[in-house]
Amino acid sequence: MHCVIDCDDLCDILNKLYEDKEYRIKVGEACYQVTQRPEYKWEAIGKQFDAMFKRAAGKTPIQGPIGILKKKIRRPGHTAKGKAIR
Repeated sequence: MHCVIDCDDLCDILNKLYEDKEYRIKVGEACYQVTQRPEYKWEAIGKQFDAMFKRAAGKTPIQGPIGILKKKIRRPGHTAKGKAIR
């Protein structure tokens, strides 16, 4: 499989796909075959999400620089009723 290195390379690839029908069909078929791999089936993706959520469920949430006030998210530096959020 080819990876894009720079914009000129991308343009060359797109031009080849546009101008060469046989190449376009070959690449399209190869891409389709990749999508048919078992690891890309919805059942497998669902299992991956399930495992990820189970791993994350026992962890302490990451605290970020935000505050929640009256169902609105505010970032530091904003004010609420004249008081700065820190």
